[in-house]
Amino acid sequence: IESEPDEWESILRRESPGDTSLRVEALRLLNADLDARRQDSRIAGRSPDVLDGAMRDTERQLADAWSGRQLGVWRIVRPIGRGGMGVVYLAERDDGQYRQQVAIKMLRVGHDGAAVARLLAERQILAGLEHQNIARLLDGGSTEESGPWLALEYVDGVPIDAWSDAHRLDVTARLKLFLEVCDAVSFAHERLVVHRDLKPANILVDGTGHVMLLDFGIAKLLDADAAQTGTAVRTFTPEYAAPEQVRGDPVSMSVDVYGLGVVLFELLTGQRPYRLTDKSPAAVERAVVEQDAIRPSLAVTQATLQVEPRPDNVQFAARRGLTPDGLRQRLRGDLDAIILKSLRKEPAQRYGTVREFTADIRAMLSHRPVQARRGGWRYVANRFLRRNLIATSMAAVAVLALTAGLLAVVLQAREVRVQRDTARQSLAFMRQLFENADPGFSDSGDMSVRDLLDEGVRSIRYVIEDGSPARAELLLAMASAYIGLEVNDEARPLILEAKQIAARTDDPLTYARAVVRECRLLNYNSEYEACASAAREAENRLDPRDPEHVDVRAELLARSLSSLVAKDLDREIIERVTPLLGVLEPTRANQEARVTLTGSLSRAHARLGQDREAEALLQGLVAQLESEVAVNPRNLANARDFLSDILQKRGQSDESLELARQALAGFESLYGVDNPINSVKMNNLAVSFYGAGRLDEAIDMLTRVVEMNRDRAGGSKAGFGVRLSNLGAFMLQAKRDDDAIRHLSEAIDLFEALGTDNDALAGALWWRGATYLASGRIEEAKANFEASEKRIGTAAGEEWMRLRVRYSLLTARVIEQGQSFFSSTTCSDADDIVAGNAAQESPFPPDLAFSTFLADLCRAALEPASARQTRFADQEEALTESLPLTDFRWRWARQVLASLNSP
Repeated sequence: IESEPDEWESILRRESPGDTSLRVEALRLLNADLDARRQDSRIAGRSPDVLDGAMRDTERQLADAWSGRQLGVWRIVRPIGRGGMGVVYLAERDDGQYRQQVAIKMLRVGHDGAAVARLLAERQILAGLEHQNIARLLDGGSTEESGPWLALEYVDGVPIDAWSDAHRLDVTARLKLFLEVCDAVSFAHERLVVHRDLKPANILVDGTGHVMLLDFGIAKLLDADAAQTGTAVRTFTPEYAAPEQVRGDPVSMSVDVYGLGVVLFELLTGQRPYRLTDKSPAAVERAVVEQDAIRPSLAVTQATLQVEPRPDNVQFAARRGLTPDGLRQRLRGDLDAIILKSLRKEPAQRYGTVREFTADIRAMLSHRPVQARRGGWRYVANRFLRRNLIATSMAAVAVLALTAGLLAVVLQAREVRVQRDTARQSLAFMRQLFENADPGFSDSGDMSVRDLLDEGVRSIRYVIEDGSPARAELLLAMASAYIGLEVNDEARPLILEAKQIAARTDDPLTYARAVVRECRLLNYNSEYEACASAAREAENRLDPRDPEHVDVRAELLARSLSSLVAKDLDREIIERVTPLLGVLEPTRANQEARVTLTGSLSRAHARLGQDREAEALLQGLVAQLESEVAVNPRNLANARDFLSDILQKRGQSDESLELARQALAGFESLYGVDNPINSVKMNNLAVSFYGAGRLDEAIDMLTRVVEMNRDRAGGSKAGFGVRLSNLGAFMLQAKRDDDAIRHLSEAIDLFEALGTDNDALAGALWWRGATYLASGRIEEAKANFEASEKRIGTAAGEEWMRLRVRYSLLTARVIEQGQSFFSSTTCSDADDIVAGNAAQESPFPPDLAFSTFLADLCRAALEPASARQTRFADQEEALTESLPLTDFRWRWARQVLASLNSP
């Protein structure tokens, strides 16, 4: 009960695996308590709220009591701030000597010995820090009532990020302002003081533009308490804390390097370095320890998952004097490298000192090479030219051209030869291939795509030499074409040969691309673990810092997720996909991987019952793709299809239908109408028609799909089974029971022949049971419901299916046994089902309506005989208001009422 309501289901599933009734009972109690309190808070969470409110009331009273009082030569005016352990007051000098304002800091109500020690330590530290950018200690003392206090230089300013935005500072001006902060921190470090809580709120800028560093309340003297090497007291701000602070490891100056990196990231991008969907301290700390920081240049244009919304990208960039693309280019390269180096997880991999950090920023500003980038001669030369542009352009244009030409010849001769040979071999291969396809050169006649591919495989062996990079690339291209034609046996040897060439030539990129295609074959045959193993091996060969390698890593992950999906490891999917999407720069080359990864991530959230997060991800993806100039229509169609599916499940039928139409139109524009490759999109549009109540259109569309795929050689049998199952469900709704049972039985036989034991088979069995029940074939209905229950997956997102099976079995037994079936135990079970359906994030109205109808009938059946008939009639009328008369469950309801009304 101390956790958030949207976490209850996953916690209960983890704590009571296999005990559905216990989980439902616990969930019912939790929701009852939530309803009673009429607010989304926790009982255990109420006490801190009450205590905190009482504390604030007490502190307000204390503030009023201190106003006008004297501390030494200072007269307190009013409170101006409150922190974790202290209250800050504005005070004025009141001894008649001269006028001066100060900020007086004293401890909050209820302070302990540790707080006193920290305030005294802060006073001692500040006594030794005389710097123009650090708020000076002016006085101090102690009273019996408040304990120790200190008087600081008063800064009438605003946080550095807010000041920079208000004055529309460009990137260079922000960096120069930030360098003043770094100088103050470096000054403290030289006196062995680590601040440990650097954040914009502790860095103020006054009306003259002067920066002042505040709040050394949790600062640490590195030569003090040598035996206490760890962070004994967890007093820090999680969003700006270094990983070692979160873990409780020993602290060093590197903690402040990290904190400065976060401040600079936020100053330039307006965001924090990590993707967050939850602003709780635990979620933030997990991100700090586990996630890689987003590249700053990506954060300013990519739709990232942040708890707090940010202004429109155009407005945001305009505050920095740039367009969104201009800001991205400004941050890309040196600034990306500098900030990411300061945010490394391991302290040893960050800048050794703040001076090194600032040296790189100053080098970047003066167009000199920076330490954070491992640039080659071209990078160094580029920085030299930018520093000396006028002199070099006037004095050495001809010499530079000659020198550059000679260097290029010397350094790139081998690369040029390789590229030339590759291009020549590739052109020769393509010329040979198309000449073979030309009836004027051969007796080939009209060649199909398959014929052309077969001819290419034969030609490549004598046109392009063994071991050539061109050969590997062309082999993979032809393998992809074979896979597209679903001629997988022909693709397999081409992929194997390409892998061998890449391994011999130590080409990790080509090797990984070969594994991507290999995984397509393995997944087709449900060999998910083999794909995951091959993908891990290929990923180990890649450089995670190379953007091109990052793209291929994304492709590998997109293909290898099937092993996690098969095991219902939705949380692991989220943990693996989220960080990679955070560093994946949106390009045309990785569009397909982005769509696949975001779709998988969304489905993982949905299966955990987190429908809002799932929808937000897909809305962001579709908006991003629609804004990209070079969008691949297939990728945009797939993204819209993913979003249509989640909107359909959330009951947004009209929006779902429009997106499904757009997705199918996108595929038809690429492949033509009635091409079997459109089958998935046609199926999904049919489901959207069904959800919108347009049953005839749904049946017509899905019938076309089934007939199109029935005799399709090489087509996906599992996909065909899903379409058969959907058509059977539509036939039931249309009261075509024999057709429904025929299609559903065919789907079930197909799933069982494939060895499928998953939600698709469970769903087909339930729909066949539902059809038998509507037809009055009770025993067959129960057998199908029971078989369905055994095959439902374990994911939290499948709870709705378990509840559906439970109320279906209850319905069958009521029809079979009449009033004698009802008892207090039955009613309790029915109430549990209602509670479970109501607890779903997006309850399915027919399920909730019918399970409520059963629960109410059960209570009515236990009343005296004189009142039963009236109560039964009342429940029938109530069902009329909540369940459309066209829903097939009315056929169940009429049988239930007939059974209860019979003698």
